[in-house]
Parts: sequence; structure tokens; C-alpha cells
Amino acid sequence: VTIAGYAMLDNRLGRKVRLVWGVRVENFDYTVRTADFSNPDITIKRSYLDILPSFNLTYNVTDKSNLRFSGWRSVSRPDFREVANFQFYDFSRNAIIKGNAELERSQNTNLDIRFETYPSAGEMFSVSLFAKHFDKPIETVIPSGAVATNLIITYANPKSALNYGAELEFRKRLAFAESAFMSRFTVFGNLAYIRSSVNFAGADISIFEEGRPMQGQSPYIVNGGLQYAEDKSGLTITALVNRIGHR
Repeated sequence: VTIAGYAMLDNRLGRKVRLVWGVRVENFDYTVRTADFSNPDITIKRSYLDILPSFNLTYNVTDKSNLRFSGWRSVSRPDFREVANFQFYDFSRNAIIKGNAELERSQNTNLDIRFETYPSAGEMFSVSLFAKHFDKPIETVIPSGAVATNLIITYANPKSALNYGAELEFRKRLAFAESAFMSRFTVFGNLAYIRSSVNFAGADISIFEEGRPMQGQSPYIVNGGLQYAEDKSGLTITALVNRIGHR
């Protein structure tokens, strides 16, 4: 059960500065009752009260360009299956997947600074830097004692994790040739470079690499596309390409 409420303010701080800020309060409760043939019944109850402030500060550099600085708090909650007292066999990974009744939610702090400009209608270019700190992130791990012939994968809360990087995004109409046909094309894309590390201090987990990247986090992500659009007929054709790094 989630009960939440929020308050938000939108303020002008002079002619060029705008501040949108507020706070969200969430009360989250859940109960999971599970059992299997080898363990007694276990009832997991959790109740969290989270205060989640946020702000977005925008400075109008020009009529077509903005500099934004934002920050916010968020939470990551485990799925019921991740905390349930049971295990199942994953044939694709050839491993036993096991829940962790002690798993907690993660509290996250996010910061982002972004420069964006809009050269003309339908066009944009932006570059941003971002950072995210996780307190007790939820990670997929191999517990101590697991071996290759009896591989077990479970979930755990390391002490903390850090995720940071940069992102480039653009959208450009191909109208530079003054051709009516070429003006129907738009090229767009974004590139993100991400670094991350996990702090396992005090965790009873088999660690193959101290400060390893977060499980499932790619070091880079590339998205691109070419779009053809006709205003009169409404016809749109889009070609997309996506590439993610090793994770």
C-alpha cells in the first residue's frame, strides 16, 4: 500500500532564473507471506516513510538556450519475488535464484547539470553531467559458499554505490540544402557514458572485484535514428539503431 502526497512551487527569481521545487512524502507498506518444503513460514513486513525533496533551477542564457541544475531524492524498492522465502531454477543462467527476506529498499540522491539549446523549431542540442548516489542499492550477487556446480544467485544490499557520467543529445532537421524533400528528414540521437562502482564493505558476498561496476549497468549507451515525415499525408518512417556496452 502506498499513500503519498506532494507540494510544488514554481518561482521566478528575476527575469532569467526560474526555480521549480517541492517535496513528496510517501508511506509504503507491504507484507509477503511465503514458505517452502525445507523452511518454516516466513512473513516479511516493511513500512517506510520517505521524504523526497526535489528542485530544478533554470537559467535562460539566451532566448533559445538554457542552463539547468537539478537535484532530487528517490527510492528503489525490491520486488516481492526478491524478498520472498523461496527459490527457483533459472534454466537460461543454469542457476538457482533465491529471495532474500532481509532485503531493504534503496535511497538515492540524484544531481544533474545540463546545457540545452534550440536552434530552430524541431531542433535541439544538449549536453549534461549527472551523478547518482545509492544508499543500500539492490544488487544481484553470488552468496558466499556458492560453487559452479551449485550456482546460487540472490539479492543483497551493499553499503553504497555511485553512478556518474555524461550525456549528449541532439535533433537536427536536414533542411540545410534548401530542398523541400531533404527538409522532411530529421536525424537524432543520444550518447551516454557511464561509470559506476559498488562498495561492499561488511557484506557477506563473494566479491570478484573490489569496487566493481553496478550489476546490469552498461558503460555506454548509443541511440540514433533517421526520421522521414510528410506533413500533408501524416506519413512517418523512422529507422533506429541502439548499442549498449558490456554489462
